[in-house]
Amino acid sequence: MKKINYNMLIWFIITLVVSYLLVYLITPGDFFKSPMYMLLPIVGFFGMYYFSEYVLKYMALKNKYHLLIMFVVVGIVSYFLAIFFFYWNIINLNNLPMKELFKFLFNNYDLFFKSAFLEFIISGAIGIIASKK
Repeated sequence: MKKINYNMLIWFIITLVVSYLLVYLITPGDFFKSPMYMLLPIVGFFGMYYFSEYVLKYMALKNKYHLLIMFVVVGIVSYFLAIFFFYWNIINLNNLPMKELFKFLFNNYDLFFKSAFLEFIISGAIGIIASKK
């Protein structure tokens, strides 16, 4: 019989509570609209909990907090790059001037905080902290 990892279970419950509370406080009307608000924290936690040891070995990092900082920075940058290219494509397909793209990106600063990707980054960061190494 396999032994239950109570440490991981406690960290997972903390992750869910923090993520769901954050979603509910920031966007209370969107919590039950999309399953991504409930599924991405689970994927982020377990993905980084189980794979952080392998990523640390592959990248030859000695400290998991270096991976934590890299994960958060790369996650935020990749989110804004994806949003930029998504709206850039919409601007090009609709023959709008390019200034509309920058107007949209810089006027919607709360777009990141209302997305489910924020909870993915937070739960992934907690998954790295909770990992064994």
